[in-house]
Amino acid sequence: LGSPDADASGRRLRVQARAVVEVGRLGRNFDHNEYLLSDPSGKLSLLVEAPLGDPSEWCLAERISAQPLDPLRLGALKAGQSIEREGRVYGIRELQVYRSRKTEGADTANTWSNEPRYGLLANAGEDLLLLRWDERNVWCYRGRRIDAKSVNARWTLR
Repeated sequence: LGSPDADASGRRLRVQARAVVEVGRLGRNFDHNEYLLSDPSGKLSLLVEAPLGDPSEWCLAERISAQPLDPLRLGALKAGQSIEREGRVYGIRELQVYRSRKTEGADTANTWSNEPRYGLLANAGEDLLLLRWDERNVWCYRGRRIDAKSVNARWTLR
């Protein structure tokens, strides 16, 4: 699925799985690639192509605890509101709907689904927060944008 390489903090990350994901957002739908990465200790990260629709940008985000987020309360949030995670306040940029079109590799059922999952993108300065949820579960990732050239230099993705 891809070759291992180090992220900005020097962690070795290996591609475990890949998905082509349909993203629905207000006024526009598009497909993008997502990669589930893991370091030698098993910590998971998500590498997301064009999180805001710009193909020259990617986001590399670590999975963080989703507790005590509740799917019903997340569903009531709107763009322009804020959400707090781990002591930081993030401004919600947009809400999205996700559905995987194609997956390959390990742990795909826990990361992606053919059923719709809801999500939001929020930022606090350069930090991005990606939240996804269904009626029972919440997945939470915190990361930063990286340019496509950096992604291509670090990983051989297909």
